[in-house]
Amino acid sequence: MPTGGVSPFRRPMIDDDFLENPYPTYQVLRDAGPTHWSDEFFGGAWLLTRHEDVEAMLRDPRFSARRTGGWVMNSGEGARNELKGFQQLFARAMLFLDAPDHPRIRRVLHAVCIAIADRFAAVEVRICGKRQPPDASVLSAIPTA
Repeated sequence: MPTGGVSPFRRPMIDDDFLENPYPTYQVLRDAGPTHWSDEFFGGAWLLTRHEDVEAMLRDPRFSARRTGGWVMNSGEGARNELKGFQQLFARAMLFLDAPDHPRIRRVLHAVCIAIADRFAAVEVRICGKRQPPDASVLSAIPTA
């Protein structure tokens, strides 16, 4: 395990209790410190518990989202060949894109999501005879960039 962070758990982090209510686990992580190493995520990953650390990491070009092929490339020749098509598709997913591609695609998808929400509201008017607008607090909380 890399140095600098130790999991505060003596059990798997993702268990039935976590799936039922993850917030106590998040609190334990925050109370124990800002960084933790976990072998439970993709063979090992650092977990950050503070918003400012996550935001700084996401904006730092040294931490690229374009790392989808590592597990494929290290899986052996046969698996590598078998998973090549999957990896190429996976690498284009918005979640694994860096700027400028990620924000550009996100803006387009945001506009589509708003349009879909408006269409659902219009359908509701036709079915119920009255408009129940989408919750504005939810829609306004979706960043556009």
